[in-house]
Parts: sequence; C-alpha cells; structure tokens
Amino acid sequence: MNRFVQKLIAGAAAVAIAVTGLMGGASTAKAADPAQPTEGTITIINNDSASYDHTFEGWRLATLKNVTVAGTGENTSINFEIDTTDEFVDVIVEVMSEMTVDGKNVKTEYEADNNYNGKVDGTEANPMGYLIDKVFKDDEKATFENTETLWMNSSSALRKFATKLSAKTLTTSVADNHKTDFKSGTATTGVNECKQGFWFLVDTTADPKDTANANAIESQSIPMLLATKLVNLTGQGAPDYAGATANLGTVTLKANEPFISKEITNVNEANTDSKTKADARIGDKITYTLTTKIPNYTGYNDGSRVLQLIDTAAHGLKDVTVTKVMVGNSELKTDDATDNNGYVLTQLKNQTDPLDNCKKDDATVTTVDLAHYVNSNDNIDSGATVTVTLTAVVDSDAVIAGVGNPNTVELAYSRTPSGEKHQVPGPTVRVYTYDFSIHKTNMAGNESLSGAQFAIARVDANNTETFMKVDANGMWSDATNADLTEGKPTVGGDAAFSTNGAGNISMKGLPAGTYHVYEIKAPDGYTSIGLPDFKFTIDPKFDNASTTVASVAYTKAANTDARIAFDTDTPSQANVKNAKNLTELPMTGDLGIKVFITVGVLLMAAGAAFALSARMRA
Repeated sequence: MNRFVQKLIAGAAAVAIAVTGLMGGASTAKAADPAQPTEGTITIINNDSASYDHTFEGWRLATLKNVTVAGTGENTSINFEIDTTDEFVDVIVEVMSEMTVDGKNVKTEYEADNNYNGKVDGTEANPMGYLIDKVFKDDEKATFENTETLWMNSSSALRKFATKLSAKTLTTSVADNHKTDFKSGTATTGVNECKQGFWFLVDTTADPKDTANANAIESQSIPMLLATKLVNLTGQGAPDYAGATANLGTVTLKANEPFISKEITNVNEANTDSKTKADARIGDKITYTLTTKIPNYTGYNDGSRVLQLIDTAAHGLKDVTVTKVMVGNSELKTDDATDNNGYVLTQLKNQTDPLDNCKKDDATVTTVDLAHYVNSNDNIDSGATVTVTLTAVVDSDAVIAGVGNPNTVELAYSRTPSGEKHQVPGPTVRVYTYDFSIHKTNMAGNESLSGAQFAIARVDANNTETFMKVDANGMWSDATNADLTEGKPTVGGDAAFSTNGAGNISMKGLPAGTYHVYEIKAPDGYTSIGLPDFKFTIDPKFDNASTTVASVAYTKAANTDARIAFDTDTPSQANVKNAKNLTELPMTGDLGIKVFITVGVLLMAAGAAFALSARMRA
C-alpha cells in the first residue's frame, strides 16, 4: 500500500474561519504508533471589535498518524497521514454524495479510488484522506495559502463540504471525538485543549439579547475545518519543531457585528442641529437617513441571506417615502426582483408602534429588503456602507410636546450560516411640535369676543419675520405674497386667524422658537386704534440628551402690551383683551406711544380734510 505524505501549511482564513492547508496525499494505512502525540490545541482569537467570546461545538473528523518533522528553519515541515474517525465515515460519505466537482460526483470518484475506499485488504475507509488529497487541494493551486480568496469563492469544495456537513447530525460514542466547550478569546484565553487531529467546529454562540449590551449581537462564524497544533511531540528529529507549529490550529475570528443607525438630517430641506430630536410644524417634511454596512456573508448559504432595514414611523408621521437607497457610491433600483442590484420595498400601514404613547394602530412600517443584493455573489460588496434616505410628513395626528413623534429602525440579518433571521434594534429619533392658543376678551376679562383676527409670524435669528398660514387639514406653510397686504396678512385671508364663538384660536403644531403675533382686526364694536401685538417664545427643555419628554416654557417678550398675559393654568394660551374706545386703553409704555401716534395721525388727517373742505367752500 502506498503511503502519501502531507505537508501542513499554517494559516488562518478571514471571515471567521480557519483552514489548515494540506498538500500531498493522505495515507490509507491506520498503523498505530504509541510514540505519536495524542494531544493538541486549537486557538480561536477574537478580533479587536468583538463584543464577547464565541462558543463552539466540535467533532474530530480525523486523527494525524505517523507524524514526523523534516527540515530546519523556514523549511521545516510537518509530515503525517490522515486517519478518518470511524464513527464519522458514513456521514462524510453522505456529504460527498451531495457534492459535484468538475462535473463529477465526489462519492462516485471516492469509491473508485482503492487507496481510500477501504476495499483493499488491510485498509479501512478513509474519506477525509481522499477529500484532503484529491478534492480540497484542487480548489486553489496555491494549496490554501490564499485562504481568503478560497473562502470568498462559494464554489470551493472545502466550503461546500463544511456547509453541507453542518446540516447533518453528527454523533459519536467516543468522548475524545466530541467537544462542546470550545471558546474564543485572546491568544491566551482562546486556547482550547483537545485531542490532536482534524476538527470540524460549528459556532453555537447564543443570542445575547438578555445582556446589558443588547445591540451588540454578532453573527455566528461559518463552520471551521482545521488541524490542531500538536503538543508534547518529542523524538521526531527536529530541534525547531516548536517554530514549525507556531501558527497551526489558530484562527482569528472576524467579528461581524451588524448595526443600524438613524438620524434626522433635515426639516423642509434645511439641516438640523440635533440628529436625534427635531422641531417641526405640522405639514413639514422630515428627512431621515438610515445607515448600516453589508455584512461579510462568506460561507453563509446562498439564497437564504437576509438583510432588511425596517423603519417604523409613529401615527403622527405620514406619507413615508423612500427616496434613495445607496450601497457605497452605487444607487440601487427598487422593486426589481430580477435584478441582483435591486431591492424590494414593502410598506404596511395601520400598524402598532410600541413606542407611541397614544397607542393608535396607525404606524407605518417600511421595509427595504436587500435580499437580491446580498445573495448575489458576483455583486455583493462586503463592508460597503448602505444608506437609505426616506421622508415623512408631520401629520395633524402628531403628538403635541410630551414624548414627541418617534421613528424607530431595526436591522434584520442572517445571524447563522443557515440564514436564521435576527433583528437588531437601532436608535429612536423624535420630532417635536407644540401648540399655541389665543383667548380674546373685553378689557374686564369677563366676556369672550368672537370675530377678532390675528396673524402669526416666525422670527429667525436675524429678526426676519415670516408669516404663516394653515389649511383645513391643519397643515402649516409659509404665507405667500398673495396672502399679504402691505406686508401684513390680509384681513379675512388665508393667513388670518379668527376667534370663534368662545373667543378662541387654536394654533396646533408649531416648532420651538420665537413668534410675533399681530391682531389685524378688532371684534365688531371694539376700537381698531392701537391693536395689540406681542412676541413670545416656545422653549422646550430636556433634562439630558437621553430624555425624551419635552418640558415646555412659553415666555412673553419684555416691555409688551399689558393687555396680553399668558394664562396661569394653560401656559400655552395668551389672553388678549380689547378696548371698546380710547378711554379703556392703557396710556403707558409702548401702547401709550402707539395710541398717541395713532390719534395724532388721525387728527392730522382730520385737520387736513377740514382745511381742504373749507378751501373748497371759500
């Protein structure tokens, strides 16, 4: 019987897998050698971004026989033979029956090779020896030296074998051939002692959603196939054996910790200072940006990979629209099930939002599904940034002040190689809007007045005023020139607000800031001389960055008309009084000056009219 010598090439593959590269053949002989090493180690190292240690279950598929060391220095090599573990022969052959390489069934080819199939007297079935010698090494002519390229190629036989084997049930009655407590860690804590051989490891890390760091949930690594580092090897004729085995049986896991972020990027195309809280009017359009990265799906089953960005807008946010989906610098198409560069968009309305205190089943859930993209091996760009831009309009159902109008996001992704779906919660961002009201009375404050008209203007940091109007649906917008007369809202126009029969005006859905309110028409029977106007500020406060409930203060500007006062019971309500005649008007402060000027102008006008009339009679 021929003996095939192997050389073990040290190396660790990327993307959370490790493969010990082998070149040469595998012996079919199962000669016992009591002097051979029986112990080994497998070291599984977390990379710097890992959030926690991973756990693994392992099965020893084969042992290493007739181990020798040859050469010196950099040319030192380890030679050995592969001996398949008896209890795993059947399941390995079953997997081989499901594999085709170069158009040939692997099991059929194995059974035709008398060096491995155990049909020759004095030999036993050695399917792992056949795979390593005849199948795996042909994946890369560099004999697995370029392991990253190998495992990025979904067609590699080694990757197919590990994936298919992970779907099988592996059982053994020999304790040395099964180990359930492999664990990753540092180069020191990640060392796992085990029997020497060729091990198959499956990540069994549980979902740590019950831990304090619920958002840091890494995906499981793909199945790993690697030989152990040999320990306590003596008498093999090479003094620098330790150097030759320094990197054997070692793998560095590439932590794949999906994340999802969300920011409010602008309101009505204007940038916002805070990315988590924003003020808006009812009727304003809010732009949100969702960000994640394409996970590294190497070794994850094609066709079952999951990547979804799930946005939930509270019932006060309507007309949710996805405007752009980018992967890196490339824009993806929408709803194209035949294009691997496309995405599928679904939107469910009238859903329950658990963060919405109003408890209305009127939330909008928008899902951007990138399954087509991530299941396309030719186009997938692992690590590329995914950016989804969407907009929503603040609706008349918006929550006023309080907890605001939340918008949440989740990321659904494949946490296991088989495509098990897991959802990671992202941040919650909120849009806040506030109300303001006017109550109109006589000077005594005991009679409510209807028919008074007011106008309201936003005042910016440059003291520029912009008048506003609201439509029948409660949606605010800026007044246009057509709504103004001599720079002020036209009486009876769209930018004029009239008190109702109870003397009230409700202005619901204003952002924080400074406003200037003008009375532009007095109630019938009341003087239009010196109509009141005043400035006030809506000033919400949050105790800290994480506080979500707005505490709002309404402040009237100093030195304003004494006829205006904010209600002590309803701080958002301004009580505004009207005088029937000049004798009821207070003649102090700004108002007195305005009245004297107004009366003076009227007297001058009356005098001019009298003089003109007298001249015409002369």
